[in-house]
Amino acid sequence: MGLVTNAEFGAMLQQLARDGLPVIAPGTIEGTIAFPSYHTVMALLAVVYLRGTALFVPALALNTAMVPAILSHGGHHLLDLLAGVLAFLLAAWLARRIVPDHATMTP
Repeated sequence: MGLVTNAEFGAMLQQLARDGLPVIAPGTIEGTIAFPSYHTVMALLAVVYLRGTALFVPALALNTAMVPAILSHGGHHLLDLLAGVLAFLLAAWLARRIVPDHATMTP
């Protein structure tokens, strides 16, 4: 399957947990944040906000296929994926509360 995460990657994460990083930079922190799964957030973002467009069905198919990829290649656990769904739902709810609906805005 060509998994991205393997025993070597796991050992690197254990070493990071034990010793930490001397300097935090984009190249050194990449791949260490798994909870929640922002891959899940991005997949939901694309699908939900493409509803009603011609791109909805292709986005739904592509992002449905992302679910097993998030678990196998993204290095996430099922709980990370579920937390990503909750993070998306919270962010979408907050966006609806904060951002005005253009249908009710007057020019």
